Amino acid sequence: MCLCRCEDALRKNKSLIGPDRKEYQRELERNYHRLKEALQPLINRKIPQLDKPVLQVNAHRDSFSRLSLRKLEL
Repeated sequence: MCLCRCEDALRKNKSLIGPDRKEYQRELERNYHRLKEALQPLINRKIPQLDKPVLQVNAHRDSFSRLSLRKLEL
């Protein structure tokens, strides 16, 4: 997820910056938290279409009902 990458980047940046960039780092962190809060309703939202199975799985598989690459003999 994008937010995870942002958080990882913030942590890495914090460990690499010098003392002259501390205020900039704090501003990055504040903006990250604002972004995370703004996206929270979208992240927590359930989309019904995504909860439906894409394919129905048939429990009784039959070799005659499947498509096959075997040569048909007539």
